[in-house]
Amino acid sequence: MSKPKPREPFDSIEEAIKVLKPFGENFEIPSRVLSREEIIHKLVGGNITRSFANLPTRPSEVFRGWGESIYDNFLSELQSSNNEVKFKELIFKYADSLIEFWYNLYGKQSEKIGFGPATKITNLLVKTIQESGYSNPGQIKLMHVPFDVYTLRPLKKIINELTMVNYGVRMPPYPTMSYVVNKEHYILLQKAIQQLSFLSGTVPIAFEYLCWNLEH
Repeated sequence: MSKPKPREPFDSIEEAIKVLKPFGENFEIPSRVLSREEIIHKLVGGNITRSFANLPTRPSEVFRGWGESIYDNFLSELQSSNNEVKFKELIFKYADSLIEFWYNLYGKQSEKIGFGPATKITNLLVKTIQESGYSNPGQIKLMHVPFDVYTLRPLKKIINELTMVNYGVRMPPYPTMSYVVNKEHYILLQKAIQQLSFLSGTVPIAFEYLCWNLEH
């Protein structure tokens, strides 16, 4: 089975709104209840592990080891993250913990894991927990989009119309999770999706389901 291709870049904001609008303001996360162990096991897919080849320990084992070590505290803190500021702080805190976990394991044997991959894994953990019904449904509107080529490439032609900055934002033809290099870059991109979702009358995480779930 061939790997699904990402969506082509939207030619205009109007085109993006047209396909995102049907998700609606009352979008609900699809339910697929998983156990704690299944959630942790599901953290990593092949498209992520392929990005970290030639390491002494399989990346999937590293990510799942991290998930096992932080899961209970993460779930507790997620359930109490009831506003945008707390939710963003949660994502950054645990992305930083994954970066530290990775470094403590590999040290100088490999490059440090990037901020983009660390936030993607953290947001995928939130997504799977939400799908399993272990968190507050009211948090759906707070959820961040996991960034990779599937969620970034569609924004390439419209990103500068959605950002609130005076400088230009440049994207390569196929921006991957490593395109997101720091917190400021991450926030800029999340705010762009928030703006698009606002114009479309839905929640930001709907963009993930449009670009990833409907393509797989």
